[in-house]
Amino acid sequence: MWMTDLPEELNQIEELMFTVEPAGSVLVGGLGLGILPTKVAWRAEVDHVTVIELDKDIIKLCANGADFDVVEADITNYLRTTSDRFDFYLLDTWQGTNEGTWWSETMPLRRLIRQRWGTRPVVHCWAEDIMQGQIFQALTTKSPHWYTKHLPVPMYEKEARSFLRNVGLPTWEKRYGKAVDKATQEQE
Repeated sequence: MWMTDLPEELNQIEELMFTVEPAGSVLVGGLGLGILPTKVAWRAEVDHVTVIELDKDIIKLCANGADFDVVEADITNYLRTTSDRFDFYLLDTWQGTNEGTWWSETMPLRRLIRQRWGTRPVVHCWAEDIMQGQIFQALTTKSPHWYTKHLPVPMYEKEARSFLRNVGLPTWEKRYGKAVDKATQEQE
């Protein structure tokens, strides 16, 4: 368990609320201390908030009297099986902020959402800007790592930005999906 309510996290939540402006139906991946889903539920533009949380102890601790629904489930399994559509996906189910976290946890969730629901929903992943900065460097300047060894690296900056921005979209899957899947399978 790694939940905190340090000023850094509270500032990140405020920044998210200002820049992303959640509205309509919102899925929050990871309950944490309940601060983010509570703030999202308070927004007049938000109709409904559903939180996906795997840990029943966290649910007991942080969801009492909540203005949102909580589903006890693994986020990946939930996204694979649900028929529910959301306007916004706010994901924070990982602890790390490194490139390995992006390849193993963040990117697969983005791919899954884009493959199932296309470009319409807004997807925001906690600390993804930090992770993508590292990935951008690896794609454009570094020698191949296990996760890039089947990709056409080094990439020009424009191509690397497109790679990061379009994860899971049909054109991305056609160009990079098999290479990413192959590298992931080799690591398992």
